Amino acid sequence: MNTSVNTQGKNKFTLAVVILNYRTVELTASTIDAVLPELDRENHVVVVVDNFSNDGSLEYLERTIKTRDSYNIKLIESERNVGFSAGVNIGIRSIEASYYLLLNSDAYPRKSAISKLVRCCRDNPLSIIYPSLQFPDGEPQRNYFKDHSYLSEVIDAAQTGLVTAFLKRWDVSSANANTSDVGWVSFACVLIPKSVFELCGLLDEGFFLYYEDAEFCRRVRLKGITFVHAPGVNFVHLRGQSGTVKSDISLRRRLPMYYYQSRSYYFRKHNGRLGLFLANLCWYMGRCVSLLRELVKNKLPHLPPFAHRDIWSE
Repeated sequence: MNTSVNTQGKNKFTLAVVILNYRTVELTASTIDAVLPELDRENHVVVVVDNFSNDGSLEYLERTIKTRDSYNIKLIESERNVGFSAGVNIGIRSIEASYYLLLNSDAYPRKSAISKLVRCCRDNPLSIIYPSLQFPDGEPQRNYFKDHSYLSEVIDAAQTGLVTAFLKRWDVSSANANTSDVGWVSFACVLIPKSVFELCGLLDEGFFLYYEDAEFCRRVRLKGITFVHAPGVNFVHLRGQSGTVKSDISLRRRLPMYYYQSRSYYFRKHNGRLGLFLANLCWYMGRCVSLLRELVKNKLPHLPPFAHRDIWSE
């Protein structure tokens, strides 16, 4: 796994916007069009990495970019689908910039959001900057969280109000912005200075999809990096459009194996195989609670099918 970043020479651009496309070409094109008016044509660049969509996306993007040739746009084709971390790393390595805005293909900025993010980053040079994420109607989305832990696994599997309240200190979704509560932030939209990558390396390519943002943030915190919420900076996130996991959870479908493999890798990387075993044991403790509730109240299972088995996937 290669997580190094080339730091030789003067930065060519102030800002590089890195967008990863995998079979979401229309969303990606819309995001590009939303980003371009916010950019400085000389000092900013958009890097689009097509993660071997193999569905005509590359040709579509080539045509899109050709009609926007007054902007700096770089299109890169990956030779295979290497996942989120490796795909983003391809984009970062391909260009020298002072700041990298990692942006999902299903996210786009509100007016002046990008320039405000960069200003905030200049004021906080060794920090990861995150905006507010919203649904299109302005309803807020949470994009800052506490660390995943053994007790958060109990909460996740129990999905029971009393358990969540009792263990609130470890509830991943209970973080307060701009406090030490924040253990990680969503990489659906995040601004990271080059200096952070120089100090900490790039995203861990051992993650195919999911948990890579939590792991990166956990790693950089050990180097003294802080997370700063940019006030009044809003991006729209069409949540779940760039992947199926959110819809799979809501429809109680079996989750893709890469989700569980990423979860296992996260706990194993930081806590060893014993750590993964303990995380799964805590998950089973929570599952006993939710199973009892389902039996007593004659409710359908709230967890995806086969989760009890899939959590061991590596």
